[in-house]
Amino acid sequence: MEVDSVENPSTGSKRKADDVPLDTSPPRRIKALNPDVVNKIAAGEIIVAPVHALKELIENSVDAGSTALDVVVKDGGLKLLQITDNGHGIDKEDLPILCERFTTSKLKSFEDLTSIGTYGFRGEALASISYIAHLTVTTRTKDSNCAYRASYASCKLSPPKPGQSAEPKPVAGRQGTQITVEDLFYNIPTRRRAFRSASEEYNKILDMVGRYAVHCSGVAFSCKKHGESSTSLSVPQTASTTERIRQIHGSAVANELVEFSSAESRFGFVANGWTTNANYHVKKTTLLLFINHRSVESSNIRKAIEQTYSTFLPKGGHPFTYLSLDIDPQRVDVNVHPTKREVNFLNEDEIIEQICIDIRVKLANIDTSRTFMTQSLLPGARVPSGTAGGDSPSTPAPKSTQKPYENNLVRTDAKLRKITTMLPPDSGGAEAANLPQGTQLFSNEMEYEHSDREPVTCRLVTIKELRAAVRDEMHNNLTEMFASHTFVGIVDERRRLAAMQSGVKLFLVDYGMVSSEYFYQLGLTDFGNFGAIRFEVPPKIQDLLRIAAAHEKERMQPACEEDEFDIEDVVEVVSAQLIERREMLLEYFTIEISPEGDLISIPLLMKGYTPSLAKLPRFLLRLGPHVNWTNEKKCFDTFLRELADFYVPEQLPPSQGEGSEEEIDEEIRQRRNVVRKAVEEKLFPAFSGRLIATKALMKGAVLEVANLKGLYRLEGMKVRPIDSVTSNNLVMALPRASLNSFLATAKATLNTAAQHAQPITFVVGNESADLDSICSAIAYAYVRTYTSIPPNVHVPIANVPAADVSLRTELVPILSHAGIKASELITLTDLPHPSKRAALLSPEKTRWFLVDHNSLQGELGQLYGDRVVGCIDHHDEENKVPKDCGPEPRIIEKSGSCASLIVNHCKEAWDKLTRGDEAANYDSAWARIAMAPVLIDTANLKNKDKTTKHDTTAAETLEKILRNSPSVKYDRDRYYTEINDAKQAIDDLSLNDILRKDYKQWTEGQGVNLGISSAVKDINFLLNKADNEESFWKEIHDFAETRKLSVCGVMTTSTHNGQFGRELLLLGLDEAGVKAANKFEETASEELGLQGWESGRLDNTDSKTQWRRCWVQKSLGMSRKQVGPLLRKSII
Repeated sequence: MEVDSVENPSTGSKRKADDVPLDTSPPRRIKALNPDVVNKIAAGEIIVAPVHALKELIENSVDAGSTALDVVVKDGGLKLLQITDNGHGIDKEDLPILCERFTTSKLKSFEDLTSIGTYGFRGEALASISYIAHLTVTTRTKDSNCAYRASYASCKLSPPKPGQSAEPKPVAGRQGTQITVEDLFYNIPTRRRAFRSASEEYNKILDMVGRYAVHCSGVAFSCKKHGESSTSLSVPQTASTTERIRQIHGSAVANELVEFSSAESRFGFVANGWTTNANYHVKKTTLLLFINHRSVESSNIRKAIEQTYSTFLPKGGHPFTYLSLDIDPQRVDVNVHPTKREVNFLNEDEIIEQICIDIRVKLANIDTSRTFMTQSLLPGARVPSGTAGGDSPSTPAPKSTQKPYENNLVRTDAKLRKITTMLPPDSGGAEAANLPQGTQLFSNEMEYEHSDREPVTCRLVTIKELRAAVRDEMHNNLTEMFASHTFVGIVDERRRLAAMQSGVKLFLVDYGMVSSEYFYQLGLTDFGNFGAIRFEVPPKIQDLLRIAAAHEKERMQPACEEDEFDIEDVVEVVSAQLIERREMLLEYFTIEISPEGDLISIPLLMKGYTPSLAKLPRFLLRLGPHVNWTNEKKCFDTFLRELADFYVPEQLPPSQGEGSEEEIDEEIRQRRNVVRKAVEEKLFPAFSGRLIATKALMKGAVLEVANLKGLYRLEGMKVRPIDSVTSNNLVMALPRASLNSFLATAKATLNTAAQHAQPITFVVGNESADLDSICSAIAYAYVRTYTSIPPNVHVPIANVPAADVSLRTELVPILSHAGIKASELITLTDLPHPSKRAALLSPEKTRWFLVDHNSLQGELGQLYGDRVVGCIDHHDEENKVPKDCGPEPRIIEKSGSCASLIVNHCKEAWDKLTRGDEAANYDSAWARIAMAPVLIDTANLKNKDKTTKHDTTAAETLEKILRNSPSVKYDRDRYYTEINDAKQAIDDLSLNDILRKDYKQWTEGQGVNLGISSAVKDINFLLNKADNEESFWKEIHDFAETRKLSVCGVMTTSTHNGQFGRELLLLGLDEAGVKAANKFEETASEELGLQGWESGRLDNTDSKTQWRRCWVQKSLGMSRKQVGPLLRKSII
């Protein structure tokens, strides 16, 4: 290990005082800050986020006597925050000083603070906003003939546009005030960049509007996103408090509300509110707290209420409470916090105690008549034979004459009738009887001995803490789902997937992950009281460890000498650890090891189920390095995790798919039968009775694949799946789901594959991740996922980081029509980090299908280039995809859009997709996704140079689907215009964002990198994005340097006076790049019709290492699809 020398200490190292050089420079003089700096600092304290600005504006509106408030938000309030009210309005004479600091109509002297009865009082809110945003006020009073509009900057009136007057301008308007805040924090870039997402800020705004909507009775509230017709929140003026809570927080809360009140003249307070009774509880307390009608926070009140409810709710349960507390203004200090989110008041402890006492009394009275959810007796359950009062027969219930809808019927008990009972009989029973020794997991003839060992009560604090941690992570809905589930069948033994039904929904369950969690919990519950599996002939642990170490060494294949290890050294170290701790292992875990190293027994966690002994050597080996033997809590936790992993059913080759039944070894077939029986008859029934489903299981262990309406036909007593069932497995295509459910399933499949080294199939577009690539990947992956037998989820990848998706503005209307959120797309960010990608997604476990390109480039290409199994593309052939792709298509044909080729290829499979109640909605969403690139890439099918027969045929197919959907109003021209307008909306993007938005990169020759950005605005627009021409070139060079480009191109398209035009800017950034650029100019100028741009104003071709030229491109039909190959051929 290297140690930094004293002469050159590293950053962060400690130094003695003597080592620090004396600062001989004179002390700096104290100076007064510039007033502008002072005001910006103050503004940043008062307006911390958009929601704080909105809170101030809402309070101003309510102070003005408003009875209706409308809020409009764009980009989480950073781009636009507008509030409109119908209050008193502002006099024109007051507008010049409206935004000056410390101007207010609510306070005259400091003493007035002791009796303040309004929200505002300091006169700082509008002033602060004007320093960090563009502020516009439109207002009209009752006596005024018109409204007046004024713009403000830095507290003062300012002209709305350069050259105009700053004086308030008369405009048409209704009584009240509209305040518009634009570009919040535009002059504080660090603060603006700190906001992670617009949706997160919008949710905070909704929460704040909802709080005041509940509290301000007699005031109507609405809130929506800019440009959307529907509101996210709307409360009418006449709504009562409970109705307001119902509309904002839901009926589950409103149905369980209890009104309470509290008062005490000694402490000068009156409180009233609504709180939920003991029938309602959630994981986190919701507290709407208003003190003197101001929304504030108080950790003391929150903790006191939670403590009050602790005796009424189960552990981990929390209430909903709305509390309005009126306190004598003389007892309250409202001027505590710049944002007014906190207040101080006298007798705080006494007031809180009195309120909690009154709530407790109310709850105690209600608790005497608690209600519980009940369920009708299910089919197959036995009715009690007698009554409590005697032995007279009960009166039979009248029979219903109403015929139930078949698609609502659910199999409710797996013991009554299973799908597997309808399969052809096989010799499974005979095979099970002849299992080879060591492979039998359980048998009715298994012998058990009962020991006289007394049960031990575990009093270890660490075990209690681990149990509590499991309870805290409990997912209520998932736990209930497992408790009431119906087992359907095993889908894939290799991936350890099974299907189960809950209600009318079908789920895919990773029974490996669920089993691991179940056995871990079983280990905590029965800690110190395990049964024992004893060996007739105890094996030597050294022999078992030697087997595991040899297998591990062969599997790892160390890349360097440092990774090498000696098998005997490992065996010696681990065996010594286990023998040394044999007394603890026997006491706590029933692992008995003799001093000589004989393994006498291992734990028995579940009667009737024995783990695969093939996993025993690895289990023992992992007890060495993977158990923390130095810390008690970590030791128990890690040991039980390893024990649970040992008990998880083993992974086995599938019964169908990669190999036929005949190709599988007889022993493997027998072991598969045993695993099937264990999963169905032991594990899933155990999950129903004892599993606490944790939140971690939501991350890939349980996937909802369908609502089962229409999946089954019921004929008399028979239940037959529509798709085929063969062997002992349920082998059928996955039931269809919506696009967003599909994407969630695909994302969970990716997570599972990365965590458990499982095979996975990707569908990926090209590196530009343009509209055609993203939509084509989704469209193809969706059809393949729901038509593959056996099931195989195809994961569509948008070939960009998640942060770059927002740059593709054209996606917004498309995803909206398809019912998808941008955050639901799967991007490069969802893949493991590049440093860990090869380990977590090993190439041999992956299959890659390419759409909109036929050569996997970049980091993905370097790692997975030889794992490509097929493609559908409309670019030039690059001969990188194998000619023989087996069952996968290899289609490379000219068309306007790749999506057209996909639609035409998938039409036959599409027609075979299952159809149910929701099929029309699923169809139309898919058709919208596929139709978008077809229209954009062919200019609404009107560009004759681009539109091919493939495109028109695909459009006919998709529009037929859209017309067959009764709930969809589709107009081709309108849909195209909507998408195209969104694509052109790049005015708010920076130059760097525009370059990133539609970018594609290749590596040619001896590692020469070429990148081309496409922009939908002309070169002059891009130049104006920078402060000056020098800044423009700097941004271009920084962009290229980040990507290590030798050649950088920018292609633009624009329309002026109805004329479509193209421009091309090309830079050579090193010697290889300059040579390539010169060759490109020589060979491609005539074909592309290149002409000098503005007399060569941007050209510079004198250097051997720096070269740039800009052209007008007259060959308008030549897009990047044609220019890219020409540039690539020019690289020497």
